[in-house]
Amino acid sequence: MLLPRHHTLLVILGGLVGGGCSKAVANSNRTLSSIHAIDSAVRTYQIKTGELPPADFGLRALLERPPSLPPDKPWAQILKEVPRDSWDRPIHYLIGDGFEHGFGLYSCGADGVSATIGNDPDDWNSWSEKRPDEPAWVRHQKPAILIGGLVIAAGAFLLGYRVAKKEMRQI
Repeated sequence: MLLPRHHTLLVILGGLVGGGCSKAVANSNRTLSSIHAIDSAVRTYQIKTGELPPADFGLRALLERPPSLPPDKPWAQILKEVPRDSWDRPIHYLIGDGFEHGFGLYSCGADGVSATIGNDPDDWNSWSEKRPDEPAWVRHQKPAILIGGLVIAAGAFLLGYRVAKKEMRQI
């Protein structure tokens, strides 16, 4: 069944408006997911061993037993591999009292460089709520994206309503 011309236009418009930021959203979701997964794994390590992974061994402690871990301390491999950020770069691990759980994680963002150890405008980190990979144009397009989604939903509803109405007449 072919869509009437105005329904096709609604679907195309909704796709154009809503599809423009999908890569930025995908990058932010992947990086945030990686940071959350590592955060959870580090906390699991801390519960099992009673301490954080050592700074000199870092996140490898989630994959292999650190040499500095006393033999009487329990240890188990928590991850098969450490997740990476959206740009396939490692997530960095820091230890310090200034972090909520005694450690912090960060990605250097799209440029792969961090002059401020996780606080550059494009860096992702576990200690702040900012979303650096969300460019200003995405923030400004959020209303348009919402409208695009509503247009698609309205188009689908109208299409379904018309098809149902047509089928009711045939009965």
